Amino acid sequence: MNPLLQDLTPNSYIIIDHETKGILCGCSTLSVAKAVSKGFINTSPEMLLTSLQSEKEIFDYDFCDIYKPYQRVNRAIIDLPGSIAHTKEYLEYRQLALLRNNFHRAWEEHCRKCVDERTKDYFGASMFYGVLSRELTLGAAWSPSIIEWAELTGVSIEDARMELNILHESASLTIMRNHAIYHKFVDLFNKETTTEGMRQVFAKGVDLLFFKAML
Repeated sequence: MNPLLQDLTPNSYIIIDHETKGILCGCSTLSVAKAVSKGFINTSPEMLLTSLQSEKEIFDYDFCDIYKPYQRVNRAIIDLPGSIAHTKEYLEYRQLALLRNNFHRAWEEHCRKCVDERTKDYFGASMFYGVLSRELTLGAAWSPSIIEWAELTGVSIEDARMELNILHESASLTIMRNHAIYHKFVDLFNKETTTEGMRQVFAKGVDLLFFKAML
C-alpha cells in the first residue's frame, strides 16, 4: 500500500449508485468522494455521521472490499441482493470505482503534500494567510497588524509590507496552480478504466506538480 494512504479512514464517505442503491466504495475525504462520483453517472457521495450512535456501527463495514457488496436503504446498511451484486456489469462497475478511489486518494495526498511543502513554514499558516490577505487587500499601508509585525521582526514598515506581499503572492500562485493541476488530473483519471492507464496519468501528474514546484 502507498504509505500516503495508511492513515486514511476509508468509511468517512460513501459513493451511492442511485440506480441500485449500492455502495460502490468508501472514501476518506469529501473531495475524494466527489472526485470518484464525478466519474460515474447517477451517483453521489454521502457523508457518514459518526457522531450519531446509530451510525457508529457503520465503521465495522469495509466498503472497499469487492467481495462484500452493501446497499444503503433508509439510512440503514444491508447486503446488496445477489441478483445485482453478482452480475458481471455491477462487479466491473464496482471494481472501476474502487480502482479510481485508490488513485484519487493518492493524487489528493500528493497535491496536499506539494502545497504544504511550499506554503506551510508555520503551524498556523492557513490562518496567517487568511489574515494577511485581508490586510493587504484593504490597502492599509499602515495597518496596525503590519506595523506590529514590522516591529517584532525588526524591519521597516515599507520592507515589512513588501516582504508580506511577496509571501502572499507566492502562496497564492502555489495554491492556484495546485488547484488547476488537481482538477485537471481528476478528470483525466475518470477517463481511464485500467490500472496501467491510471498509473500513466498519475506519473504525468506528479511530474507536473514537481516541475511547477520548481518555478
